[in-house]
Amino acid sequence: MSKMHPLFHKFKAIVGYSVAIVVIVVALAVSGLRLLLTTANLYQAEVEQLASSLLLQPVKIGRMDAELSGLVPTLIFHNVELISSKTKKSLFSLSRIDVGISFKDLLLSQKITPSQLTIKGMNLHVTRTVEGSYKIKGVDLAGLSKVESEPNAFLNNWLLQQGEIGVEDSSFTWKDEQNAGVSWFFDDINLLLKKSSERYQLLLESKLPNILGDKIKLAADIEGDITSPSTLKLKTFIDSKGFNLNPLQYYIKIPETELIAGMADFSLWLNWENESIKQLSGDLKLHDFSYRLKKRKIVTLNS
Repeated sequence: MSKMHPLFHKFKAIVGYSVAIVVIVVALAVSGLRLLLTTANLYQAEVEQLASSLLLQPVKIGRMDAELSGLVPTLIFHNVELISSKTKKSLFSLSRIDVGISFKDLLLSQKITPSQLTIKGMNLHVTRTVEGSYKIKGVDLAGLSKVESEPNAFLNNWLLQQGEIGVEDSSFTWKDEQNAGVSWFFDDINLLLKKSSERYQLLLESKLPNILGDKIKLAADIEGDITSPSTLKLKTFIDSKGFNLNPLQYYIKIPETELIAGMADFSLWLNWENESIKQLSGDLKLHDFSYRLKKRKIVTLNS
């Protein structure tokens, strides 16, 4: 039986030692990181000051924690509030924000680089005024648009570069003063956006306003530069049952056509490229659908 070459034994020993060193370094780094995370609450005041400077309004954090989930250090902010500078009352609140930190950047470069963002319990109120401008309750949009500072540029770029953004257990209220004060409330919103290079994947589920129906689901796969719409390739799927079509007349106008009533069950697939629809397919079932053309007699289609 032939003996192993001495070089092989040396190579095996070197590999063994190298693996052992890596394991020890990672273990020490994780242990040190755990120790660091236990003192995260000491930086709460500094984080509040930074957030206030970015959003141009006072920010209050109820509690700040940190934990290590696998190899992802996560900062947790509880009961985050935007405070009115005048009344000192809460204008906008989030029940929880989780910010995942890149372990690789922290270990190799000693840089704190956010890599994941999850927002929980967000209640967003958006209003379109009669003049056509938009207002977000609790946020000074006019003030933010006037500021072109490095922190704000960093915030915008950071949001676009996140590997994963999630919104859980949230709600959205839309009020449209241009359309007779239409007010729609979307509840139980869960959204997940993942990014890899120039590819984005989106999953969205939400309860619909009572006037529209029950629930809606949407999935999208987007490729290209999102700041340049002409480069985008989009594949999307949307699904809903018992969707009330009538309220869509506020936003979808068909010349000389009036939609009287109608419910729909649909599952639709759409491909978009070069700023146009390339393919549209799916299943559509209409219930009690009524319409009128050029103010003539109402036509009813019964399923």
